[in-house]
Amino acid sequence: MRGERWSLLTLRDMLVGTTRFNDLSCQLPGPSRTFLSKRLRQFQAAGIVGQLDGEHGLTDAGQ
Repeated sequence: MRGERWSLLTLRDMLVGTTRFNDLSCQLPGPSRTFLSKRLRQFQAAGIVGQLDGEHGLTDAGQ
């Protein structure tokens, strides 16, 4: 599936504490900001990621 590599790297960065969109975007130079935004929304819909006060974090399911 296209983009799976970026999905795993995004989750890895979140696991080690990166929570802000801009920080995630800077750490992952490959995917576009649009792609990253779409992927985070998909993670939220799946219950893997939650968002609070502009920060993203892994849910219990994401951990």
